Amino acid sequence: MAILKKQWRTSLVVIALLAGIFLLWGRKVEGHTPGDEIISVPTTFASLDNGIHDADPTVGVVKIDGNLTIASGGSITCDDNNTPASACPITLNVTKNLEIQAGGSIHAENLGGNGGDGGEIKITVGGNFTMRGPSGPDAGAFISSKSFSGGASDGGKITIVVGGVTLDTSVDPAVGIMVLAAPGARVSAGDPVLELHYRDRSRLDAALPLAQAAITVGDAAPPTRPLILSEVR
Repeated sequence: MAILKKQWRTSLVVIALLAGIFLLWGRKVEGHTPGDEIISVPTTFASLDNGIHDADPTVGVVKIDGNLTIASGGSITCDDNNTPASACPITLNVTKNLEIQAGGSIHAENLGGNGGDGGEIKITVGGNFTMRGPSGPDAGAFISSKSFSGGASDGGKITIVVGGVTLDTSVDPAVGIMVLAAPGARVSAGDPVLELHYRDRSRLDAALPLAQAAITVGDAAPPTRPLILSEVR
């Protein structure tokens, strides 16, 4: 009986070890699920990092092994809100296509007035990258690393690599034009159409005539144009 009892205990140990190995294997498989991802609600970058769809175990890097769509109301955020710190950086790699639909966004903004900069954003896309313009009540898709702290605070650098081609905003990510009215929208006298962000007044004076020349106001809506004019491959 003593020998049988000892063998039974040994079998239990072996079974327990095997179960532990199977559990570890199961955790490894469940740690990353390849496939397409759709984000339709505000989502922090931290919640995606090392999540079920993150194929890169490196902390601070999110890799989507498939297509990524950021739908209306969806966003990837890494903002700083009213602290002295800067916004956190976003490094996003998408192996296939990335589409940000109208009403979608990626931003690492410094929203407070206590100092700090916008966060750096790096996006690498293996397939096509599409940002949709305004649609109905939704504003056009946008990517922003703006700092609202003022003073010496700066926006973060934004670098986008699509199929090996780099779009680098190292010139000044805090400077640009926001389109507030979609083509064909009904406007009245005094309605804002463009919003210009600048640092140097002389450059604003040079940009104003170009911005004004880009806008035509008439009695009839312009002909409908396709949302996608061409693709970068």
